[in-house]
Amino acid sequence: MREYVKFGSTEMDASKICLGCISFGDASTGFQGWSLKEDESNAIIKRTVELGINFFDTANCYSFGTSEEYLGRTLKEYTKRDETDHVQRSKYGFTEKEDQAVIDRVAETAEKRGITCNQVSLAWLMQKGCAPVTDATKIVHLADSVGSVGITLTGEEIAFLEEPDVPYKTVGPLVPEPNWIHSSHSLARGR
Repeated sequence: MREYVKFGSTEMDASKICLGCISFGDASTGFQGWSLKEDESNAIIKRTVELGINFFDTANCYSFGTSEEYLGRTLKEYTKRDETDHVQRSKYGFTEKEDQAVIDRVAETAEKRGITCNQVSLAWLMQKGCAPVTDATKIVHLADSVGSVGITLTGEEIAFLEEPDVPYKTVGPLVPEPNWIHSSHSLARGR
């Protein structure tokens, strides 16, 4: 089965069949007693990939997240990320060069100041009036993020960071379909 369709209004090719992953996961979580063990799930996921299916339906509630864990580990083992991460590439791949230039400038600014890249990035966002959402998987990550609160970047540093930055085309569920937009709306005129 190597037949694909465009996924919504993206340029992403999605298989005509989507594998639902609700049956994968650790049954001991109590979500459902009939969940398949990881080795059983892996066999199905591997075969799915071999058949050309690249579209998976999963949710963090399926077996309380273990379904996503099984899927992620199996895809990591049996696929190359650049071949499977079509959504990311279709949304953001066109600014990869510019994005890397910004990342390099964040790193350069962090090195000059003796702080982390995370702190530079969060300070930059906060100076733009944002309240950034940050994640932590270790206590040190939380401390690093909180440490950004007292950092003020200079105007020159902000200009240096923003110079290679380019705006993204708006993507995702907040983008109205073209027939929903009044012709005088800026999105309808392609801006």
